[in-house]
Amino acid sequence: PQIRSSPSVAIFAEEEEQHKNSDLEAYQCAMGWQRQMEDLFKVDDTADCLTRFASGPFWTFWCIAIIILNMAVIGVETQITTVHSVTQALSGQSKSAALSSENEPVFKTLEMAFLAWMIFEVLVNLYA
Repeated sequence: PQIRSSPSVAIFAEEEEQHKNSDLEAYQCAMGWQRQMEDLFKVDDTADCLTRFASGPFWTFWCIAIIILNMAVIGVETQITTVHSVTQALSGQSKSAALSSENEPVFKTLEMAFLAWMIFEVLVNLYA
């Protein structure tokens, strides 16, 4: 037996979907989520330029991206250090856990750049 889709079934399905959406919106409003999402990046119009920028979505997502990049750099540095240390230990050369000499300046520079950025970020967020 074939099931035919009639116009009344399609209308019923559409009404059911609208009902689910209105129930979800009502639930979000009851929980206060709707208001929270609307007020997430709300900034006082009388605030100065830096405060408006630091309270906006671009600054927030930029800071998140920098934190994720920092996390990735730390992971790569840890992996390289571990591989280097294990290789030295297995070959019997040394028991030190230092980075290889060609990678150390790169990671020190990146760490200083991330430290400077995070200090700047904290200062901007404190001001805002």
